[in-house]
Amino acid sequence: MKSLSYERLSRIVKDIKPYRKTKNSKDTRDRYPLDWRKHGYKCFFVEKDANGDNEYHVAYQHVYNQVETTKEEYDAIVAKQSWGARDQGGGVYTKYVRDWHVLGIVRKDNTFEFTTETMHQGDRMFLTSLTGVYHSEVVSSVKHGGTIYREYERDEEKSTSYDRWDTVWKDTIVIPLFKGQRINIETNRSVLNYEVRLPYVNRQRSKEVMAEYREPLQIAEMFFKAMTSEVFASEMQEVFKEVFGDEEPWASKEAVDRMLAYAETQIDKDLYKYMYALMLSNRVLNSWQIGQNNPYYKNYTHFPLTYFQSARTKFIKTIKLCNHVLDDKVYSANELYPSNTWAVRIFIDGERVRAY
Repeated sequence: MKSLSYERLSRIVKDIKPYRKTKNSKDTRDRYPLDWRKHGYKCFFVEKDANGDNEYHVAYQHVYNQVETTKEEYDAIVAKQSWGARDQGGGVYTKYVRDWHVLGIVRKDNTFEFTTETMHQGDRMFLTSLTGVYHSEVVSSVKHGGTIYREYERDEEKSTSYDRWDTVWKDTIVIPLFKGQRINIETNRSVLNYEVRLPYVNRQRSKEVMAEYREPLQIAEMFFKAMTSEVFASEMQEVFKEVFGDEEPWASKEAVDRMLAYAETQIDKDLYKYMYALMLSNRVLNSWQIGQNNPYYKNYTHFPLTYFQSARTKFIKTIKLCNHVLDDKVYSANELYPSNTWAVRIFIDGERVRAY
């Protein structure tokens, strides 16, 4: 992130005029361009730290935050436009206020501290452009725990030729990015003493736990393989109705959580109800439309075995998690760690943090 170096930003403050303040702006901070002046949405603000030294708050684009407002102001806003304010109920009204989307702070020790609550695709692309390393990027990787900074190189053993389509890349550094993460701008390495814990399956314990479920799963597979689409849809709709009654909710987080909670009650009672609920709560293919008996699903062919195979994978994973068959391998700060299909956990001084 050499473009964000404290020395470079200090030179900009010294040699470049700040943007002019608008008359209706309540922000009195000096705002400077990060690069081309016409790209005013890429900028930084100058503030003072506890020691009276300059620190630079790097912003990219804007965000809209909800703040509480009065009934009178709410009425005035909705009278002009259909958006911009919300009635939250109970006499509480909010409005949207535009503010700068500050990603983090460059401090005098030449580190960049991430302070934003969210990290979107545009933010990642913007940060990638600032890394100063040719084969590097800021990307979202679920199997690495969330947003990461990665550096990579050509894998000479696996690449069959120098054609770009035949080139295989391998990571040389992976650093998780989270609120509070602090990066040395000169080296692009974290200065925090975090650790990454990667779970892996203890095969002996896993074998013992899954032995109980091997035969029931084999029978269930035969059952779904022989099942007609009509019977499959009918039984899934029965489970849907058992959870929601006459409601037909769309697949909101609240509705999905209700279905998942129901699934957990059936895991040791009725394997088939559990499987249907698992398909619904994970929205396997068009399960939710089938559960609702939405005519839309009838336009597409659905094979019960396909749904079962997806649910079985999730079922096995759940059983292993519930029976503690996972052990952890710990990676220290800045140590390269591989991708993982289980939940990657990040800790600082024993406290868990979440990557963006």
